[in-house]
Amino acid sequence: MSQYQVHCPSCQTSFQASDEHAGASTQCQNCQSYFTVPTREQAIILTSTLTQLPIQAPVVPKWYTTLTIMGPLCACLLLIGGGATYWIYNNRTVDNVADKHHIEAVKPKFTPPEPAKELPVVQPEEPKVLTQEELEQLEIRVKLRKMGLNIIDDLPAPDEEAWITLFDGKTIYGNPKFTYDQTYQNGLTANTSYSNKLLNLQHSEISFSALSKRVCVVADIKLVNGQNYSLGLIDEKKRRYYAWCNSPRHYPAYGIGTYDGQTWANFTTTEERIKPTEFSRFRYKLVDGNHQIFCNDKLLKEANEDSIQGNLNPYIGSHRGTSQVRNIKIKLLNN
Repeated sequence: MSQYQVHCPSCQTSFQASDEHAGASTQCQNCQSYFTVPTREQAIILTSTLTQLPIQAPVVPKWYTTLTIMGPLCACLLLIGGGATYWIYNNRTVDNVADKHHIEAVKPKFTPPEPAKELPVVQPEEPKVLTQEELEQLEIRVKLRKMGLNIIDDLPAPDEEAWITLFDGKTIYGNPKFTYDQTYQNGLTANTSYSNKLLNLQHSEISFSALSKRVCVVADIKLVNGQNYSLGLIDEKKRRYYAWCNSPRHYPAYGIGTYDGQTWANFTTTEERIKPTEFSRFRYKLVDGNHQIFCNDKLLKEANEDSIQGNLNPYIGSHRGTSQVRNIKIKLLNN
């Protein structure tokens, strides 16, 4: 039985078939597609048709053609441009740099760390040992604070009339120092207390830090009992310049004098009658050796004695008795 040639309709692969295969279904061994084997006559017709058809070239898209041409060209341009850029960068000079202040990165050099410095040994400060006088002042301040008195070492600002407050009924200013009556301390108990907005001086004195060579000090004072009270100034040599007021049992009533730590010296007195057991505005003014005492704004006595050594600090005291004090002020007359 003779064989004839058939072709796969999908891939045109040729096969040999016989008449007994005609009409049977078979699978192409090339493209794996199934087709029906044609008869001999059908196969001859199909074969002649295939030989007459022109062979067509595959259709290629335009983008593929463009890509195959431009791709290598772009790659070449990039390669050339990159090489040129690399050469220019590595062979550039300061004149070729647009920015004249361009600073190139410099690889930091390794610097070994400095050896740790030994810290100086700080010796702890020894605690300050207070003197007996400082301990006494501290005890008096603690006692007065417990009584309700405020103690401030700094001076307040002057008021509109240039008066500086030293005691206003609640607070005492000017680094006050509390001492006993230096004249009659033997056998007497000195005490300073605070109550009802009043300072109570019993054989004691209060001095303030308000240095000036020309000053006026004023206070409201009442003699509760005893001999007298005084209002005055202390210079840098501890010499006192004072105005005093005696009780009605002692005459003269008012005086101005000095005390150098051993001897009282009265250089002016007055016999004017007063009521020291009532609050009086007592004022003492010292300017260039001219001393003046006032009571309730009335000038009582004036004298001249100029032995002042340095600046002056105000003080107020009660001697051989007890006095009450309020509204202590000073005015610095340096101008």
